[in-house]
Amino acid sequence: MKKKLYIIAIVLLAINSILFIIDSKNDEKIKAENFLSKFKTAENTELDSLSTANEIFSIIDEEFLKKNFSKRWIYTKKSDSLWYKRIKVPNTVGMARYNRFVQTLFRKYKVELEKVSENEPAKKLKFYFSVNDSLSGILELRLVSGLDRKIKFNGRMAIVIDDLGDQWGPEYIQGLLEFPKPITLSIFPDHWASKRTAQAAKEKGKEVMIHLPMEPLKGSVEKEKIKITTDMDRIAIDSMIIQALKRIPEAKGLNNHMGSKVTSDYDVMDMFFDVYKDKGMFFVDSKTTSESYCSLIAEHYDVPIFECELFLDNSNNEEDIEEMFRKATNHIANGSDILVIGHARLNTYKTLLRMVTEVYPEIDYVFASQLILK
Repeated sequence: MKKKLYIIAIVLLAINSILFIIDSKNDEKIKAENFLSKFKTAENTELDSLSTANEIFSIIDEEFLKKNFSKRWIYTKKSDSLWYKRIKVPNTVGMARYNRFVQTLFRKYKVELEKVSENEPAKKLKFYFSVNDSLSGILELRLVSGLDRKIKFNGRMAIVIDDLGDQWGPEYIQGLLEFPKPITLSIFPDHWASKRTAQAAKEKGKEVMIHLPMEPLKGSVEKEKIKITTDMDRIAIDSMIIQALKRIPEAKGLNNHMGSKVTSDYDVMDMFFDVYKDKGMFFVDSKTTSESYCSLIAEHYDVPIFECELFLDNSNNEEDIEEMFRKATNHIANGSDILVIGHARLNTYKTLLRMVTEVYPEIDYVFASQLILK
């Protein structure tokens, strides 16, 4: 009996051993399948990344060729971990313009830009970027002389908002201070909310200008304490500019409020710019008259200047404002920079917000100083 029980025990032990081996092999098979599955997933992810990188490099080529670059200027090298593209570019276009163009392109296609490196002496500009956190890329631009093609870049737009300093409470005033694109706020030098508005604008990263009242052919600036009129001499003009700068020290530039009579008076504007040249600021001619001498005299005194191309809101109707904005974009499409002026009004703010965020978000919006100061 004992012998039979012993034999049964040995048989059961053997069966358990066989089952254990089978289970172990099944476990190994499952682990192998899981590993293979993970490997295939990783492989597919890498392929997806490479495909995305292919698309990005194709887009870069396409976008540069659209601007009249030559295929002969483009060189590409690819490896498993790094993609490198070098493009020769004419040095007739500044490095800053190429930088803006590439960064705008990367933002448009949601490419993660890790670093930009500028080497002025070597005339090189490098963009380090990544794709899906798995692949690195370098785009290098080399500025070369003798490449004579005319490069076709879209222009930039600077939006200036006049007549700030009279109000603080309305939502659209706060909206302008929080505007999602670069915008230049031109503030009256001596109105009740001027100082508060200028300080808030600077804190919010907006550019500040002085909106200096100047005598018009029709109308009056008599109520203004700080102003320029045609009966002033050089000392009086200097005094007015100094007072304006004391009220709004945040200002980087100045434009005229009204001023059709002053800006068309050669002698007065000569005195004005002779004084203003030492302030280290730029000037925007609001172009309230076609007879303005501002550009002619400012250039004589080496004062950085830019002219307003159009007013957005001569009409307060939103559809009219939108039409003027679309008109401004035609200049940009033709490669010209443009400065436009609007006013601190509800309909202007609402229309501008819609145009820059929904209709034309791809435009290169800049501060006024970026158009003027080279």
